Amino acid sequence: MKTQKKGAKGTQVKELQGALNKAGARPKLKTDGKFGDKTETAVKTFQKKSRLKRSGVACEKTLTALGLAGKTRNWPLDDVLTDRREVDKHYVNARKIVKATIALASKHKAYSITKLKEEMQKAGKTLDKVYAGVVDPLSDIGFAEHKFDQLPFSEVRKREALVAQAKKKLGVFSDNSAVFYGHIINVGRIESETKSAIGKRSRVVWPVPKYYPVFKRNLRRLEAVKERMQEIQSDCYGHENPEVNAFADKALKVYSATDKAYVSYEAENMILDDIKQEFERNFKTMRDDDLLKIGERGKKQYQKLLAEARICIDHLKKCWEIEKQHRKLIGFAV
Repeated sequence: MKTQKKGAKGTQVKELQGALNKAGARPKLKTDGKFGDKTETAVKTFQKKSRLKRSGVACEKTLTALGLAGKTRNWPLDDVLTDRREVDKHYVNARKIVKATIALASKHKAYSITKLKEEMQKAGKTLDKVYAGVVDPLSDIGFAEHKFDQLPFSEVRKREALVAQAKKKLGVFSDNSAVFYGHIINVGRIESETKSAIGKRSRVVWPVPKYYPVFKRNLRRLEAVKERMQEIQSDCYGHENPEVNAFADKALKVYSATDKAYVSYEAENMILDDIKQEFERNFKTMRDDDLLKIGERGKKQYQKLLAEARICIDHLKKCWEIEKQHRKLIGFAV
């Protein structure tokens, strides 16, 4: 028991008053747990009888004489309030991370990010359960400490039972806290992977520039020159001038080559369109690496399309040369 003096209150004062009564205090003290004038007088009387200094303070020697020394009323376990504050701090911070990460991932529909969002949602639910598993034992220990303080010193067995119960709960807390902090680390991992996936996702885009307007323009040009080659061939075929008549075969050959380039150019474009549709169709469900592979296929096909476009341009130039030669043959100035 701690030293008690005038003004003190509590269970220990009650025990002191009970011990003074047993020691023959007259008048008998009321065990109300308040160290007042009467209790002080009783202490002085006992100190005089025990040949101790009459200070009126229940010091160590006085308590020893009363048989109370060494019998502490203090709770033998460490204060769990500090542990509770630490757990609450980490839990609140983790919940903020869970909420922010889910909100961030919800803005993206990529497969990998969606999976991480689902993983974070599960981690948040698990975190709540684990948090309860940590906080409940701490609450039980706090309740046991409160009951311990309310019991009189004479209830030794009950106090010891409360301490034993609290120690068991402390063991549960220790085990559950290891799991709890493991989940805190897991939440941090998912947050980091989500941010990394979003960063990587910025490069998972269709890598081919807009090509369709140029493609359509080239097709219109090819169609126009093909039509013109047919007109020139028709105009020159059967002409009375042998040179002009022979020119019809030349125009026909250029027409055939241009038509072949036209068909090939259109076919390469259709293949590129199919690859692009495959990329867009799987964008929400496919993993990043697989999407990047489709993108690489698209880039290669785009190079083939460009090669065909250059061939088509060469044919356009040849058609223009035929046009100039035709004008000279039939007498028009170029």
